[in-house]
Amino acid sequence: MRRLVGQKAHGAEVAISVLACSKGAEVYSILWSVRRSRPDLKVSLHAVDISQEIIDLQKTACFP
Repeated sequence: MRRLVGQKAHGAEVAISVLACSKGAEVYSILWSVRRSRPDLKVSLHAVDISQEIIDLQKTACFP
């Protein structure tokens, strides 16, 4: 992921979609990695899952 965003111009906009995001650990990791390596980017991230139970859980999720 860092290699891909590394090709973007300074201050560029990046859109990321995560399908079947489950509890969100992957989503958190992706966003953390991108923001750590390229804090100048404007990131728009959308995560979706088919399970309503998982979606409701994610609304209150907290990662360190």
